[in-house]
Amino acid sequence: MDQMKKALLEAGLVSKTKQKEIRREDAKKRHVKKQRKVSHEHQLRIVCELCKKTSPDVEYYQHRNRMVGDAKWLCLRCADDNQINDDFRQTAQSTQSQTKLFRRQYGRTKSL
Repeated sequence: MDQMKKALLEAGLVSKTKQKEIRREDAKKRHVKKQRKVSHEHQLRIVCELCKKTSPDVEYYQHRNRMVGDAKWLCLRCADDNQINDDFRQTAQSTQSQTKLFRRQYGRTKSL
């Protein structure tokens, strides 16, 4: 199919505006990186459900802490303040955890 397009372009059967569109699409395909597959079924988030603040270190915790309630996406500070063990952390989506800079004040830090 690509050979047919190139042959038509060289023969001049396609307009110049169409040629520009085709070149843009080809450049996009070459330069746009495919998104990595996320290792969990949740979408990426940066807003803590407990303190309602944006933070780069928000992670998903499957905890049973009743003081926190239904909040599952917690920032590092809220997880430490509410003494949620790092073994309940299910994601490693933040840049800190991906670069091994994610450090907990409460308990040991789990490596994912």
